[in-house]
Amino acid sequence: MGHTRNTLIATTAAITMAVTMAVAPPAGADTELVDTVELAPSGNEVDVAFDADTGRSVVVWTDDGALFAELLDADGQSIAGPVSIADPPAGRDAQGPDVERSDDAWLVAYATDAAPSNDGEYEIRTRYLTDDLQLGPGSLVTPVVGDDIDERDPALAWNPDTEQFLLVWRRTQPQAPQQRESIRARALTAGGAPLSIERGVLPEEVFDA
Repeated sequence: MGHTRNTLIATTAAITMAVTMAVAPPAGADTELVDTVELAPSGNEVDVAFDADTGRSVVVWTDDGALFAELLDADGQSIAGPVSIADPPAGRDAQGPDVERSDDAWLVAYATDAAPSNDGEYEIRTRYLTDDLQLGPGSLVTPVVGDDIDERDPALAWNPDTEQFLLVWRRTQPQAPQQRESIRARALTAGGAPLSIERGVLPEEVFDA
């Protein structure tokens, strides 16, 4: 029987949000699921990041429009949290969270329409979490580029050589009678603040509205 290598997440909306521990199997054997720990009575979108040095994980999830995080030990037991990362006002929400480990902390990226000026459009924000899940600064990552710009589906990757994150996300810009979609990218500091001008990484696609 191997040792715990990572955490696998299983969710059922409005029923339970749980983490299942997986044991690394011998070569050629099936992965063994050894334990399930309920973290919250409900949950929707979920993501997890793993610290290979300590075996600890951070799980983030949305529930009723709010965004939470919890720190787990190598056995899937709670160490800290849950903490509230984003709690938008009624009628608005946070969605599509992605969490990633840096050398010594965690960063969460998510889409939200919480700003009062947003009228159904989403923007991308980040929130820095210390190693022990203390809340750090938050940053608005997507620039103001005009009305009806919808930014969603953020994804993070950490580069230990440059000590920077790369953030990519999807932009939709309706321009009747056509709709434009593109994938954008931007470098971030370890704390989640923008470093570079955003760039398109794939050719823009145009659809009939």
